[in-house]
Parts: sequence; C-alpha cells; structure tokens
Amino acid sequence: LLSDARNSDQEVRVEALRVLASYGPAAAAAVPGLCAIVEDPVLRRDAFTVYGAIVALGEIGVPARSAIPVLTRIARDRRVDSASQGEALISIDKIHLQDPDPSVRVRAADNLGECGSLVLPSLRRALSDPDEQVRTAVAKAIRKIEDGSKKQGGV
Repeated sequence: LLSDARNSDQEVRVEALRVLASYGPAAAAAVPGLCAIVEDPVLRRDAFTVYGAIVALGEIGVPARSAIPVLTRIARDRRVDSASQGEALISIDKIHLQDPDPSVRVRAADNLGECGSLVLPSLRRALSDPDEQVRTAVAKAIRKIEDGSKKQGGV
C-alpha cells in the first residue's frame, strides 16, 4: 500500500492512504513511510495526499508516536493547507489518547473535545479505557461535541 501511496495518480494515492488508515494500529510498519510522504517536497504539493497520510498516522495511534515531531512541524508550517494543519493536531491527540500514561490520555480527550464530530469514533473507542478519569474525560468530550452539534442543528 505504501507504494500505491506514492503513485503518480492522486486517486490511487488517496485510496491507498484511506485503506492504511482503516488498518489502525495494525499499519504500524507504515509509519516511517507515511512520515516520508508527509515530508516529501513533491507529494507535499498535493493537499489530499498530505491530509490522507496525516489521518493514517492518527488512526495508527501509539505505534505512530515517532511521527509526533513530523506532525508538529506540519501543524506549524504556514505553507501547509489549514485542513492538514488541523488534522495534524488532531492526529497528535489521537496518538496521545492511546498513551500508556492516563494523565496524557485525559489531556488528549480534553483537546479532542474541541475538535468536532470527526473525532467521535476515536473518543467512543476510548470509553472502554481502564482508567476511570480517562473514561470521565472522554465522556465529557463526547457530550461537549454532541451538545455543540445540537446547538448548530446537526447530529
């Protein structure tokens, strides 16, 4: 799939990245290749490819911890489109939501509560966290997102 993620055809790249993201932590071996895609100056010109690689890193979770410096650079780079910058921040929090340290998971849940309905699947998975404080923070974040959606006429 990583070779398809570098294909000359944008549709092939985006679909390969979508499939990689769907594998979640099972795609851990792809982390170095995904980081290389995000940092590749040629591929970086395609916002859809960059965005797809960032989403995949977030869905991989803790095994993508080594990608946090790359994601941080993306989030701070004004030359990167704002959707990718925002997704980089969300992906960092998704990675932290699976961190072994409960206090890191609580902070990640609090941050994700500010991100909107796209992060609800990650938060809902975290409702089964073994730590009560994490579960409480996750439930609070979900309520915040759902309450915000209702006020805007969604969900």
